[in-house]
Amino acid sequence: MESGGPNRTQEKIWGRPSGMNVIEDCLHLTQSIYEVLLDDCVNEEKRDERLTRLQTLLDRREEILPLIRDPFTLDEQTMGNEILRLNNLIQSAMVQNRNEIQNKITRLQASKSTVKKYVDPFGQVNKDGTFYDRVK
Repeated sequence: MESGGPNRTQEKIWGRPSGMNVIEDCLHLTQSIYEVLLDDCVNEEKRDERLTRLQTLLDRREEILPLIRDPFTLDEQTMGNEILRLNNLIQSAMVQNRNEIQNKITRLQASKSTVKKYVDPFGQVNKDGTFYDRVK
């Protein structure tokens, strides 16, 4: 067993040597997540790669969060405060990205509806209240 304190890992995490500070790992992952969110992706291929990368980073961070235990040194507290600050920025960026995606979906659905109405303008005519002329 290693005597590096409660926040030291005992195995390699994400390619780092054992004994690396878990809070430091979490900070690096949080910074990477934020950087991925700041990257604007115009084309669809890069957007899919970005989402895959983001999911991988979030999964890694989720795995190491339970390993963080107190007591914390002053440096660990500073890193923890930076993680919290970045996490707030990440959450707002993710909400903004979700809203943008929802708006794109809504516009796409409206566009499809408009095209459908243009191609078949009488396809969905309301038949209720139609007047039929009867000969007496």
